[in-house]
Amino acid sequence: MRLDDLILDQEDAGLLDQCLARFVEDTGVRFSVLMGRDGTAIAKQGDWTKIAIDSLSALSVGAFASSEALAHLAGEEAFNSIYHQGVRSHVYISMVGESHLLLTVFDYNASAPLVRLQARVATESIIAALARAYARTRAARASE
Repeated sequence: MRLDDLILDQEDAGLLDQCLARFVEDTGVRFSVLMGRDGTAIAKQGDWTKIAIDSLSALSVGAFASSEALAHLAGEEAFNSIYHQGVRSHVYISMVGESHLLLTVFDYNASAPLVRLQARVATESIIAALARAYARTRAARASE
């Protein structure tokens, strides 16, 4: 099912926000965004007020697509995450299921290994919440 077919009700959106809020709190990252593979933000938590989320999301999708092409050239089916390390900021992008990405921006206040580990933990909760939302969407579409 495509992201533009997804219907999120308040409860689904709340569950996704809780998953991200717990991830941000447990890791100390600046912010995290759950998005579709098209770059559309579904949920976000943390301090993103000084960041152009739409641009960052679009560029992240492009970077992830490039990493998938690199994976194929390297003989892998796919890479499930990418990590960019800067002087002041770091970016970690990981797959959530088959059609979503989790974008995380953090600085020296957060540990990269902890971010990676907790991203996997958060991903499990996010996948469960998305599965519920997609099931509800399929049921709603079937009754139309």
